Amino acid sequence: MLKVNGVIVPPRIDHEGINHAWLSEGLMRQFLPSRYQKLRGEKNMSRLLKFDYDGSLWRYERDIGPEWHVVPYKIVSESGPWKIRKTKTGHSTFNEHIYAVLGFNGRELEVDAVLGRRGGPLRISHTTIVHLDSEIVGIARRTGGVYGGGNSGFTYVEIGDALAGISAPPHISNANHRLGAPTIEVWSRTSTDEEGREAEASEIEPRKVPARDRSSMEQIRQRSPLGRYARDGRTVVADGTGLAPPWYGNPRDLRRLELGDPD
Repeated sequence: MLKVNGVIVPPRIDHEGINHAWLSEGLMRQFLPSRYQKLRGEKNMSRLLKFDYDGSLWRYERDIGPEWHVVPYKIVSESGPWKIRKTKTGHSTFNEHIYAVLGFNGRELEVDAVLGRRGGPLRISHTTIVHLDSEIVGIARRTGGVYGGGNSGFTYVEIGDALAGISAPPHISNANHRLGAPTIEVWSRTSTDEEGREAEASEIEPRKVPARDRSSMEQIRQRSPLGRYARDGRTVVADGTGLAPPWYGNPRDLRRLELGDPD
């Protein structure tokens, strides 16, 4: 089975060829970003992103590859790559937890990615939580298990004329880990006049930018406490759906407590 950037790629994808007629541009962007960029280049077009609700247009600039760190929770038992962990205060916590802290357009962006697994029936949840200057501004979620799964897609953070798109963590499969690092994309504000074209249908994003849109941000504040007892339907992720269990609290808070960071 083929892996690209740590992501399992469906077997029908020809990683070397350019004939991806059966594969949507959205899936190509997710599974084969380098091939997607090459295809876009051959079309002689910049990659664009248009938000349908306000008409804002953005040009893709680059991916950010920050340094990711592991939160060192205590391992209390293991079953193959699955590790059961507890915090230093003795509470159950996520099976895996990584984070990155980076500067973005003069602000501090914190990205926590966590994996939680529970049985009966098996459910696996990968969640990205984004904080800007210590305030929660976005959630993205990917789920899997015996009944299939889903992917909420990217969540977005806008600061001035810059936009960050942060994905849900990819699921990987190796001897030690099941959690991959989220993709972090940087976009710059542009216009149809500057680009010389309109956004294509595959480049139109129906969701809002929580960190800018007042109503979306208020939903996150009111409905996403991210506390220890958060449940489905009480939280707002990128696609408007609920947070997926298992859940142990806000990953940023757990990470800071575990590492002894000051409040």
